[in-house]
Amino acid sequence: MNQRYSQTATLLSRADWFACAGDVVFHDGEKVYLGLDLSSTEDLTALVMVSADDGSRVRPFFWKPEDRLLDDSSRDFGS
Repeated sequence: MNQRYSQTATLLSRADWFACAGDVVFHDGEKVYLGLDLSSTEDLTALVMVSADDGSRVRPFFWKPEDRLLDDSSRDFGS
């Protein structure tokens, strides 16, 4: 986190990235770990849920106040 990176030297190959696609099923009563990253002013807030028994089963949730979406999208991607 908070490290410079190169867009040409990726951590995961494209094939590995797409192999992670799909829904992850969590069962009622299953033990999980939760990680919360609170936003400050211009970034996303994130909650990540990971199975306590299988660390490869992960479900992230991201959100941002609705009134910030258009302004931030214009800032990040142009108008």
